[in-house]
Amino acid sequence: NGRTHQWKLGKATRYDEDASLHLHLRNAWRGASRSRRLLYHSLWKLLHPLTEGERRKALNKVLTWADTKSVIRPTHRSLSRKEVSDLAQGELAEIGAHTVTHPALATLPVASQRYEVEQGKADIEEILGYPVTSFAYPHGSLSAETPNVVQEAKFACACSTTADVVKESSDPFRLPRITAPNCGGSRFAKWLSRWLR
Repeated sequence: NGRTHQWKLGKATRYDEDASLHLHLRNAWRGASRSRRLLYHSLWKLLHPLTEGERRKALNKVLTWADTKSVIRPTHRSLSRKEVSDLAQGELAEIGAHTVTHPALATLPVASQRYEVEQGKADIEEILGYPVTSFAYPHGSLSAETPNVVQEAKFACACSTTADVVKESSDPFRLPRITAPNCGGSRFAKWLSRWLR
């Protein structure tokens, strides 16, 4: 949008496969990878509130500038339609809706929120072949109008990103949600027991 931003990466200017691994490690805030992490976070803050079209346009400019192509890492790809369908067959997880383009809903006008919510619901229901009644706000982002948009789309409940457990008094369209750690069974049981005291 006509603004220029600059970052100095210093030793982290050179980027390779080894450097990419460090972006996901706990020590990523140290050394050369710290400046890359800060750059990543700065770019995220600039791109996050944009619409999908604006964000795609900005990212395409970065790709052109860097003379590279967009590559989806196998570890970060979305599930295929078959994988979603297979997951729904099990009893471990419930499949809910999460919009079409994963926007920060609070930054969108109500009409755009309605499209994201309703079309996302229709898309996932087409894959599954049955009604989906649960929704999760992308990034936990919702405006005062968003819960009404979700309710009007015939959802029974929606999860925020407020870390807590569901109580009898919880608003069904602002349910808390906790992020489970990626860990082994005994550590997970210990972590879970802290929430379910």
